[in-house]
Amino acid sequence: MHKQPDMPMDYDSLSSIYNEFRTGSLEIIEFITRTLDISSETSILDIGCGTGNHTLLLKQKSDATMIGVDVSWGMISKALAKSRSDEIEFAQALAEYLPFADSSFDLVLMIEVIHHLQDASQAIKDSFRVTRPGGRVCIVTQSHRQIEERTTSIFFPATVEIEKARYPTIVAIEKMLKKAGFSQVQSEITVFKINIDHEFLETVSRKGFSVLHLIDESEFNKGLIKLKKALAMNGEFESVLGYTFIFGMKERFVTV
Repeated sequence: MHKQPDMPMDYDSLSSIYNEFRTGSLEIIEFITRTLDISSETSILDIGCGTGNHTLLLKQKSDATMIGVDVSWGMISKALAKSRSDEIEFAQALAEYLPFADSSFDLVLMIEVIHHLQDASQAIKDSFRVTRPGGRVCIVTQSHRQIEERTTSIFFPATVEIEKARYPTIVAIEKMLKKAGFSQVQSEITVFKINIDHEFLETVSRKGFSVLHLIDESEFNKGLIKLKKALAMNGEFESVLGYTFIFGMKERFVTV
């Protein structure tokens, strides 16, 4: 069982910052659509959808039936403002106790959300419940090594151990999926290029990454000065960001 350490986060307050400075990753969505068979006939639940960036991107790429849920009404209200009411449904809900009937979705997604959940094991268990037989789950997260290799970890080293405490290991997630009942559990590692530029600096300055709210202000200011100096000396530069995609399937027939 993986439960969050005692690191309270006010997601309603963060929603305005997320909405202004965070964008969805087209690379993540394209990887999912290349890997899984998604069409306009597919029903997808996006758990921890935040302000709806990835939900909207996936809708645009696939025209699938999309529902996004998040525990924060602040996040959901901003997702609703971005979307026409007839194209995507957004609702406030706990990931651990989803307000949907059994076997409701062909695909359940958790994109960069598992480290925010109070009880990841229970959330995965309920994801299995709402997944249709033959359906899939996809969890997008980062391994502890990928956390260490982040650009933010270089400039804000105090974030590393905090994030390792928040993020379950890949092995732990795979075990939770299997325990919940998913089969064919497998992980794939990807690396995407990112630009470290003034837009990135603005996001960091406004603490657009949740972990920046969890370090001491002195550590934050020290890292921010280092980042500003790096950009002033070298100009914009390219970095990489690694993700791990963990897939599982709910078998059509269960043998006992």
